Amino acid sequence: MEIFIARQPIFDRSERVVAYELLYRASSSADRAEGVDPDRMAHEVLLGSVFGAGLPRIVQDAAAFVNTTRSLLLSGALDLLDPRTVVIEVLETVEPDAEVLAACEALVARGFRLALDDVVLDSRIEPLLGLASIVKVDVLAQPPETLSGIREQLAPYGVTLLAEKVESAAV
Repeated sequence: MEIFIARQPIFDRSERVVAYELLYRASSSADRAEGVDPDRMAHEVLLGSVFGAGLPRIVQDAAAFVNTTRSLLLSGALDLLDPRTVVIEVLETVEPDAEVLAACEALVARGFRLALDDVVLDSRIEPLLGLASIVKVDVLAQPPETLSGIREQLAPYGVTLLAEKVESAAV
């Protein structure tokens, strides 16, 4: 079985690669994932990075952001990962119900960092904000004048903000 994984670099303010987001690809020539079940994508990235190419080979000394669905969070499969090198990225489609919150609490207790993807600030995600270390904000989906307001709203949670959809230093 062939599994293809793309890695998207995550840079710090000094433009150093500090992590890679691991992404599913259907083939070696695919530049995006389309038409595939999110659970299948998440599971195949996990299998490919842990048992296939090997996580250290994919990310070298950087951290790995691994996208997770509800199914993957509840499966126990994330216990195969090393919390020192993996950031669990909770997708925006995951409803933070009691089971999901319990799974996230257990992962944080084991030492994992949680990142929340494409956050839309509402009361529904507040319990996850209390567990998260990183909040990803799609800068293209937000008018520039709202970005400072988002930062202020998230300040009480002590999370690190991570801008996504930044395609160049000019953005």
